[in-house]
Amino acid sequence: MRYLSIMDPLPKKEVRWDTTYAILRELAERGHEIWGTDTDCVWLSRLEFFAESYAIYPVSETKFHLGSPRCKRLRDFDAILIRKEPPFDMNYLYLTYLLEQITAQVSVTNHPRGIRNANEKLITLQFPKWIPDTLVTSSAEKICEFQDKIQDALVVKPLNLKQGQGVVLLKKNARPRLSLCRKWTQQGRRTVMAQRFLKTKKAQGDKRILVLNGEVLTAFERHCPARDFRANLTLGATFHPTHITPKERQMIAEMKDYLVKQGLHFVGLDVMMEKLIEINVTCPAGISVAQVLYSDSAPVRKWADFLEGLGSRKSRS
Repeated sequence: MRYLSIMDPLPKKEVRWDTTYAILRELAERGHEIWGTDTDCVWLSRLEFFAESYAIYPVSETKFHLGSPRCKRLRDFDAILIRKEPPFDMNYLYLTYLLEQITAQVSVTNHPRGIRNANEKLITLQFPKWIPDTLVTSSAEKICEFQDKIQDALVVKPLNLKQGQGVVLLKKNARPRLSLCRKWTQQGRRTVMAQRFLKTKKAQGDKRILVLNGEVLTAFERHCPARDFRANLTLGATFHPTHITPKERQMIAEMKDYLVKQGLHFVGLDVMMEKLIEINVTCPAGISVAQVLYSDSAPVRKWADFLEGLGSRKSRS
């Protein structure tokens, strides 16, 4: 089969830990053709969809060769993977509209409509019983009022960025509080999410739970680096084995129907103190970390099995 991954250029990544490269390498080892492209290389002409694509030839865990760019029709692929990282901007939005038109001919995962409907922060509002106290606003005054009401520190974060970018901590007695909130909301021009700050008794951090087609695939903990409350691996957090609690399994079970119906086949849940913080749908990461922590669990192989099932739908149609 032939797979196309819409993604950031591989040479710019730390390939050893890159989730996209891990699945592409696994598919290549199974004998499939692997191709890559980027957002600005996808276009529509006379009702035909094209991408300027390049073949990817993995040679090891950290090395690969790229073929010369070639114009390929999207309908000639058996499945398309959307693995483009945020920010979710207008070009990303337009990409989802274009790719939605091809889904009748080619399986696309995650489904472009599902990605478009699921802002990674705001999607958590679909499951209100599982999230911390939350406010969404562009008003600095409302953030201050919200903090006065819950009498606790707040985490304030933009809605379209990744890897902890722009995420700040508003301490309970922060000064000048109103000025800080006005800065973070860009004087009322940017909508943000403010949530009660959850502080664990052990090393501050969170849990990444990878979910495949509504079922738990794997999970690990992330512990914050020194002098930072954010548990992003790109910021120096460390990863550790973990287990899924009964409450977390209940939460995921209640999310399954929504995720499956939206075509959000592979997602990453960020969970803290059994509270849902975020659902990563654009380019969920961490499968290579899990592969290192639990070598016998084979999460990459299970994901590849699922993708082969998606790809085979075209050959059966």
